[in-house]
This record gives sequence, C-alpha cells and structure tokens, in this order.
Amino acid sequence: MKILFIKKHYNPYGGAELYLQKLAHHFSNTGKQIALLTSHWHEKTNFKVYTINLPPFLYSDLFFALKVKKIISQFNDYVIFSFDRTLSQHIYRASDGCHKKWLENRKKFLESFVKSKLLEFNPKHFIISWLEKKCLENSKIIITNSQMVKKEFQEIYGEKISQKCKVVYNGVDLKKFFPISQEEKIHLKKNLNLPTETPLILFVGSGYFRKGLIFLLYALSLIKDVFLIIIGKEKNLNFFKNLIKKLNLEKRVILIGKCKEPIKFYQSADIFVLPTIYDPFSNACLEALACGLPVITTNANGCAEIIKDAKNGFVLHLPLNMEELAYKIEFTLNNLKKMKNYAIQTAKTFPIEKSVEQIIKIIQDCLSSK
Repeated sequence: MKILFIKKHYNPYGGAELYLQKLAHHFSNTGKQIALLTSHWHEKTNFKVYTINLPPFLYSDLFFALKVKKIISQFNDYVIFSFDRTLSQHIYRASDGCHKKWLENRKKFLESFVKSKLLEFNPKHFIISWLEKKCLENSKIIITNSQMVKKEFQEIYGEKISQKCKVVYNGVDLKKFFPISQEEKIHLKKNLNLPTETPLILFVGSGYFRKGLIFLLYALSLIKDVFLIIIGKEKNLNFFKNLIKKLNLEKRVILIGKCKEPIKFYQSADIFVLPTIYDPFSNACLEALACGLPVITTNANGCAEIIKDAKNGFVLHLPLNMEELAYKIEFTLNNLKKMKNYAIQTAKTFPIEKSVEQIIKIIQDCLSSK
C-alpha cells in the first residue's frame, strides 16, 4: 500500500506541514511506501521527495496543479492525498477553506466598492476559484476543518460536493502549548520587557487586513489601561503604523512582527482577540485556548464552533460593532479566572493526536477501497 502526499510550499511553522509530517511518520512506521510531491522541502525525511520547480509569477498555482496532474500518472497504485488545490487526488484536505467565500467576505466587509469590483477581474482569484471547483469535483473525499467550510462548499458548489466532506477539527500540541502559573507569567513578562501590571491582549496572524486587526485597533482606542501585542507578517505595515499613530495607541501597542516561537507571548498574555474576516479554523485560537487565554473571534472563523459566549470567549458577528468588541474585551478581562479554566478544558478536547488519528482512519479507508 502506497501514499503520495502533495504540498506546494514548505513552511516549517505551518499547520498543514505539521499534519503532513505526522501522517507520513505514522505510515512510514507501519510499512507503507510514502512519497511527497512539492516545490521545496527542507526537513530530513525517510521517504522519497519529488520537487517541482515553480516559476515566480502570478500563475504558479495553476502551473503547480497542471504539473502535478502530469507527474502523478506515474503513481497509479498510490492513494493521492493533497493539501493544496490540485486536479487529480483521492483525498483533499481543504485547510485553506473556501476561496469564493473569502472573496465574498472581503468584498463585503473590507474593500471599497471600486476595489471589490476589481477583485472580480483579478486573474489570480479567477484561477484559484477555478482550481478550487475542479479540485472539489475531482476528489473522492474532502476533509474540512470546520462545519463552516463544509456548509460553504454546499452553498457554493452544491450538495454533491458537501456529501464528500468529512469534518476533522484542527488539533493543538498540548505538550508545547500550555498555561503557566501567575508567578511564571510575571517572570516571563519581565524577560520580554512587557508590562507586568497591565492586562495584555494578544493578536496572532499574518495578513492583518484579513485577520481584522483594523477592528481590534479601533476597539482598543475605546478601552483604557490595556496593551496589545501584535504578532505576524504584513506587507502593508506602514498603513497599520499610521493607524496606530492616528488612534494615539503608540504607547499601548507592541509590534513584534514575524515570530518563530510565539508560545512565550501566548503564555504572557491574558486574552486572545482575532476579529477575522475569514478563517477556516484558526490554529492560533486553539493554541491560545491551550495556554489559558479566552478567545474573542468572529462567526467567519471555523474555530468559533468551539467558543461558548462568556465561558471560554465570545463570537461576534460580521459586520463588527466596535463598541461591542470593546465591551466583550472588558467583560473577559473582568472574568479572567473562570474563563481561563474553561479555555484550558476546551483545548484539552482537541489534542493534535486525535485530529491526526481521524485523518489516518480516512486514509486507511481509502486504501482498503482501492
């Protein structure tokens, strides 16, 4: 029995890569022949890695998908498991969610009328949407990481696609992400030069516009005596620096940027806020819960399905009301002890091992049916 995994890009800190490594490790240890098709992969492996050289241009998604389709004709006796929108796979893990739904939310809640119209004619989004449709149609099994994404596929692509979907929630590494004592937290804050007496809000996410940082900054301007830590990459960083200055938040916002080990900031913070425009299921929210942080997010985040209002956080509806977001932040800060305990208990029900086991079962069923 043989398995070919497909992953276009390699990010050593990416969630999909973590699942891929764990799945490949499991099947290698059980005697299955494993191979990986990718553009680049830097980790040492005990399985065969086939690389595709991608041109650095707008159509790399299409180029990769077409190249994969041609190459996998050599893997007729393999179960094909893709982590990307490709054209010829048995199993597709839709970790990027529904692209058409993301575009819809972006037009509705983020972009101006003119920019939203331009999006409709952007060739990149046209290609990704086409690839998404073909990928879903050609997959025997589709793994979504939330009920939200499954419903979006049903609404946009129909019941036939939805019936192929199996929901497997993301998991968190509870050995890596865990809460620390108050004494340890104060010591860690001192080491990181963070305020030790003032409550800390944490925001983690690359692509600040999509992750809703604008909304959080406006809400923060309505609250006194609270600091915000921002972690993640953003191409238009100057826009946010100017907004922070405009809102007179320079002394209360800590811009960390890209961070390889955000765990120390999770353990230093008090609450986690991600007012995202679209997230299939935010791993950052789950990591925050595991560290004892109540999570405030939106109904456009698949992770909202495990958030209970006033217990382990809050789920706000788009379009966001800034006053409501500010109030929920203050409520959470005033009820930290109770909500922290509930957050920890929630995370304990989503260990990454459980998620991997569910995916392994899906692959095994596919293997046995070949």
